Amino acid sequence: QNRRLAGALIRFRERHGNGVFGFSALKPGAGSTTMTLAIANTLRQLGYGVLVVEANGFRPDARFGGAAAGLDDVLAGRCAPALVVAKATDALPERVAFAAGADAGTPQGISRLDVLSQSLRQWACTTDFVLVDLPPLLVSADAELLLGCVGHVMVVLEAGATTRGEITRARRMLQNIDPDAVGFVLNRVRPYEGGGYLNTLMMEFLSRRKHRDVMTTPRWRLWLAGLRLRRA
Repeated sequence: QNRRLAGALIRFRERHGNGVFGFSALKPGAGSTTMTLAIANTLRQLGYGVLVVEANGFRPDARFGGAAAGLDDVLAGRCAPALVVAKATDALPERVAFAAGADAGTPQGISRLDVLSQSLRQWACTTDFVLVDLPPLLVSADAELLLGCVGHVMVVLEAGATTRGEITRARRMLQNIDPDAVGFVLNRVRPYEGGGYLNTLMMEFLSRRKHRDVMTTPRWRLWLAGLRLRRA
């Protein structure tokens, strides 16, 4: 699924020439930060340059650390945008933390949207994609403000935890903000608990066989196949 999402971003960039995308959950804990980093790594594997910018002062993530300064230093004029980028590692892409050594328990508001817009444009000139980790849309006013800078947003919904009313409220907010493009991603789907077509597709992907062939195979053969996969 990360490869499908990465493919969608690639096609959008090729068609519209803009590689800056924001990712925002509706509520905290929906996994939007982890998804953003995972898609960034997928784009890296496909040969693209990626920078992930943490603009989420509501709940900073320690994974963005690595540089001596952060986005807040850029917005305050204390540091140039190029100097706050942490180098990529095997597990993480190039990234910009909201604040160096930020306290995750102390929410902080964004400032200087004009400087942020200029910084995003500057970073976009030096890499193929800039993915921006945004605060949760329904609980942080900063998310509304940041959408004007980012323009394109992927809204992350958590399966089993997001209500219809919350989705309706988010849709109305997005209609009022009117960003350039909006996409919705359903995260943490549990296909094996509910069955359905996604269950079938995942079985065929993992087994490399038709679903009906897998379901009619004796259990001991499936156990041997799984053992071979684990050893491989």
